[in-house]
Amino acid sequence: MLGFFSRTLFNIVFFTTFSLLLAAKRTKRPVIDGYNAADDNDVTSVLVGGLLGDSHCELRHGNARFTFKQGAIHKSYLLWLHSFFSTRGLCSTVIPDVTEEFNTKLNKLYYKIKFNTYTLKEFNWLHSMFYVNKIKIVPHNIDEYLTPLAVAIWLMDDAYKLNNGLLFSTHGFTLEDVHILGKALVSLYGIDYTIHTRTLKSGRKAYGIYIPQAYMDNLRSIVLPHMHPSMLYKLGL
Repeated sequence: MLGFFSRTLFNIVFFTTFSLLLAAKRTKRPVIDGYNAADDNDVTSVLVGGLLGDSHCELRHGNARFTFKQGAIHKSYLLWLHSFFSTRGLCSTVIPDVTEEFNTKLNKLYYKIKFNTYTLKEFNWLHSMFYVNKIKIVPHNIDEYLTPLAVAIWLMDDAYKLNNGLLFSTHGFTLEDVHILGKALVSLYGIDYTIHTRTLKSGRKAYGIYIPQAYMDNLRSIVLPHMHPSMLYKLGL
């Protein structure tokens, strides 16, 4: 009889503890009263800038989440992005760390750092706008979302200094999409561009947006208020 009560007490304690731990895990996502990611223009700008660069968005169980990833050399920038989202309750507060990533195609080991946002229905509209059949595109109304903050994130995420100008690495987009982006820079900010073409090993042509030296001062004036200090070198500063 004593053994029966001991086992019963153990089961009660065990399953109660397990249930509490499970509930804690389910509620680890912070709740910010009255906050809606879809209404936050800065969040939209950072997500759009990321999508124009190396970041990607995927659907999970019908809702969308974003992944931001950088090489270890850009850890401080990635942590800055992480703080931007975590303080808004849009990703875990756990600080990401550098991990090893082996590229089998290149037979090379890389050191990367990344984080994911939470999977949220508020992000679904951006996935619908930027993806067709799981392929990332440039929406025709990109000029409505290409704010100075979005341009700065795009630049920091996936552009580099070339000669006395700057090249946006838009090599994953079609030539038509690249021109849509370039024309948006012209119409919104008066920044002209040329197409930088190169042929990949696969034989496919890839297209980048090159900003000539004559327009760099204009570009700097637009993005400088939003730049992370570690990325100023891309502007020649």
